Amino acid sequence: MRYTWREIFEQPEVIKRIADFDAKKLNEASEIVKNARECYIIGAGSSLNAGMFGGYLLSENNRRENRIIPASEFAFRATMISGGDAVIVLSQSGESGDILEAIQFAKSKMAEVITITNNEKSEAALESDVCLALFSGQERGILATKTVTAEIAMFIMLSSAMNNDLEGGRKTLIKIAGELKKMLDKKSLEAIKKIAKSYENDHDFYIIGNNFFYPMALEAALKLKEGGRVHAEGFDGSEFRHGPITLIEKNTPVIYFSTQDNQESDLPEIKRSGGLITGVSYNKNKLFDNFYQIADAGLYSAVLAVVFAQLLAYFIAESKGLNPDEPKNLDKVVV
Repeated sequence: MRYTWREIFEQPEVIKRIADFDAKKLNEASEIVKNARECYIIGAGSSLNAGMFGGYLLSENNRRENRIIPASEFAFRATMISGGDAVIVLSQSGESGDILEAIQFAKSKMAEVITITNNEKSEAALESDVCLALFSGQERGILATKTVTAEIAMFIMLSSAMNNDLEGGRKTLIKIAGELKKMLDKKSLEAIKKIAKSYENDHDFYIIGNNFFYPMALEAALKLKEGGRVHAEGFDGSEFRHGPITLIEKNTPVIYFSTQDNQESDLPEIKRSGGLITGVSYNKNKLFDNFYQIADAGLYSAVLAVVFAQLLAYFIAESKGLNPDEPKNLDKVVV
């Protein structure tokens, strides 16, 4: 059994563990974020995508404005950072060079640092004011799977702590874990595998997601690149129509993450351009060529969409004879 497959299946239990995370730590972190003059969120790769989801969540649920910046760009773009600011760092390993440099820069400016990491003994964790350790277990597959959903889950708990509603956050994560378990049953896996099979000869993919689904579109594109070794790009639906839609030709694969209230506006134009659309949504739309139904969990359904993408990338890799545990030219930690 491949590590990536095993780690995808561990996600429901990982999320349930985070639902019972240390309330004292969460409240300590929430006070820093609530009282900060400015809030920055930084990460790299999949962690940056999870951080973008977290940033959207803090804006929507907590009215906490924030800036989302790639770790490698932090020192160039956070030029006004100072004492009284908060920096939320996401890093699976806690040892990536760009992450450590960003933390050192933040600390040199007297900002408070909260690190969300899967390695509580890492340098990033030790250099932080507060460490929210994911305790997801070692992730041996190069593709980030359970650590991504764990980072998102931790943001859900942090947001809940900021609203003095940890019990609400816990219930949300328990619901998500239950829905993920359903996604991993035989019938669901066969449905995703069938979609992947239809794409085994394709090389260009476009993933569309609006609002909370936009960071997940970016993450889905990354997973398809890493696992399936295909060209894939994630877009906000409106931005896709500002240029990139010109690349759509007959039967170009388009994966559309949507909710009922936003799917109508972008689909007709994509369809007219010739796109072969796989809808990942609560409800089927007549313009979908393929359809995978996810549960309606509000904005948190975005977590289900990203697990769909993990499985799709895994099955595409297998159909091409690739080993998703060992993508070409990639290492687990970028130094």
